[in-house]
Amino acid sequence: LDGGPDPAGAATGTAVVGAASDEPTLRAEAGSPAARAAALRRRPNGAGDAADDADEGHATAHRSRRRYRRRRAAIVTVAVLALLGLGTAGAWAWTQRQFYVGVAGEQVAIYRGVEGTLAGLELSTVRETAPLRLADLSDFERKRVMDGIPAGDFDEARQIVTRLQAAAAPRPTPAPTRTPSGSPRPSPTRTP
Repeated sequence: LDGGPDPAGAATGTAVVGAASDEPTLRAEAGSPAARAAALRRRPNGAGDAADDADEGHATAHRSRRRYRRRRAAIVTVAVLALLGLGTAGAWAWTQRQFYVGVAGEQVAIYRGVEGTLAGLELSTVRETAPLRLADLSDFERKRVMDGIPAGDFDEARQIVTRLQAAAAPRPTPAPTRTPSGSPRPSPTRTP
């Protein structure tokens, strides 16, 4: 193979075949090392070949995975927000079924909700103000009311207020008994 004339009369020369060949008819078998090498090589004229098709398939699959990940992230985000919303609504509904007896200004009041605030939001509102001033209560009862007396429901809260009113009502003081003036005289006794 010296590049000289062939004794049979055919011209000999260098032939480029396989993966290095530009001729589409000289493609290597799919999956062979030559085919893999050809897939790595770019065609200068931009014509598509199996490698370009494989690259396009890979890019399409990559875009599809990215879309799937985005969709999945959006679904998870929506689900988490929905759960947070449901949890918040459930907690708010629970607080609105709670009652306690507390103080509104200087009056005893029945509150709906729970004592306290959350992120600046009051968790209770005055449902009813009782005609009972805080100053009318004993020190013990005043402290209990100021701390908040929990009640199972609105009726129980009213019963607590009724008990507080009864405890605060002035009790009539007994009238002083009169003692006879002077010293008592001994009664005469008989001797047998």
